[in-house]
Order: sequence, then structure tokens, then C-alpha cells
Amino acid sequence: MENFHAHPAGASMYPSWGDLVALSTWYNRGHINAGNYIYGVISEFGIMVLTVAHEGSFRNLAETVVMEDRGFIKEKYEQFYNSTNGSVENIICDFISFLNGTRSGLQILYKPNEAFGKPEWSGQWKSVEVESGSRSLSSNCNQ
Repeated sequence: MENFHAHPAGASMYPSWGDLVALSTWYNRGHINAGNYIYGVISEFGIMVLTVAHEGSFRNLAETVVMEDRGFIKEKYEQFYNSTNGSVENIICDFISFLNGTRSGLQILYKPNEAFGKPEWSGQWKSVEVESGSRSLSSNCNQ
């Protein structure tokens, strides 16, 4: 199962807080099989897909997001959102750092728009993560 939607030009390339609430609500209501589900955002910068890598961690995130309107995770999201700037790579790094910092259990796959991506990423989906102690991405190409 999958859910994709588009953010208009100039909007974010990552899921909004409302997107995370919707994803969490669907999971909590049993509409998502975590082992067979992807959630994607299409933007002018590329396509970002979230997959559940660790269901137990994601279950905790989903329960917390739905139950707390102004809790820890929302505060962390707002900190991420308010500090987001720079290159596409920096924004992806910051979003991954938010996901890791909240122990979300989510993993990112990313396919950049040719105009914004690294040449070596051209046409490829990447499983991305932040390299330890830095703001740079390491990727694992699905070739």
C-alpha cells in the first residue's frame, strides 16, 4: 500500500506536521501494514518516501503524535522546521536528524529532481542516512 501527494512549487520537500499526524492516525487505526507501506511527498526538489524500518519505534511515535498536540515530538518538529535552510542535502540531513532524534522508526528513500540532485544520484532512488557526527548524507543506491 502507498500514499503519495504533492507539495506545490516553493513548498517543503519533506512531510509536514499534518502529514505525520495523518500517517500516525492511519497506522493507529490499523489502515497501514508497516511491513508493506510507503508514504511519499512529491516536490519540485524530488520525491521523498518514508518507510517503516522499525515498527516498534514507529508505533511509539504514532501513538505519541496522535495523543500529544503540543508534546516533545511536535516541539522537535517545530525546531527542525524553523531551522531548515540551505541545500537540498542539508534539508534532508536535518529531516533525518529529526526522525532519528525522535526514534521514529522511519527510513527515507529519496530520488532528487535532476536540477537539484547530485550528478551521481541522477535517476536513482537512494536510501539515505546522516553520516555520524556530520551534516552529510551517505546513500545506498538501489541499482
